[in-house]
Amino acid sequence: MPLEKLENFPEDPQAETDSGAGMENPATLLAWVNQHANSLCAGCGVSLCGHQLLHSRAAAGAVPPRCLKCLAMSLKVPALQMGQNLTGYVARRDCYRAAWDWLTAAEPDCNYPNLVVQSCAKPEVSGAKPDLNQDPEHAAEWDSGSLGCGDLLLPLRGKMRALNAGQILKLIARDASAPQDIPAWCGVTGHQLILGAHPSYWIRRRND
Repeated sequence: MPLEKLENFPEDPQAETDSGAGMENPATLLAWVNQHANSLCAGCGVSLCGHQLLHSRAAAGAVPPRCLKCLAMSLKVPALQMGQNLTGYVARRDCYRAAWDWLTAAEPDCNYPNLVVQSCAKPEVSGAKPDLNQDPEHAAEWDSGSLGCGDLLLPLRGKMRALNAGQILKLIARDASAPQDIPAWCGVTGHQLILGAHPSYWIRRRND
């Protein structure tokens, strides 16, 4: 069912969850969802509920929202895998989980949460320390410093788009949540995390 404009969503993220350093907060996410209320999928034109809008925000950022099927098609990922990846991403992020729960309460008749896979295997980052003298060959390198979830992923998309299919980016991300965020983001976008040993991550661009 389409989402109507929301009312009384939390203005103070601390009222819902501890947003933590470098993380988005529920109020920001819900404000974005509210801004796109009554939107139609940019791919197929179907109406989108709040949960679909939140999934679209997690997968593609601040771009015209899409339904799960069209997100999967645009990223060349199977729809079932996309649903699993997004469900796992939301479950692991306090900010997204709080926004999701708020939307569930605000849209009691929405059946979308029951249509997506409810659990997802947690991606793991290898604990093995790479030989720094034998880094995987990579076409580009980006040191993101201590940027967190809300600030890191948008420029990371740009870095990956600048690569050719199959090329590898070496990412240095020192934020404490990177061991969870980077594998989850790769699962959602279809890029391949070939090695992760915090703070270094080697990501292969997906084949378009």
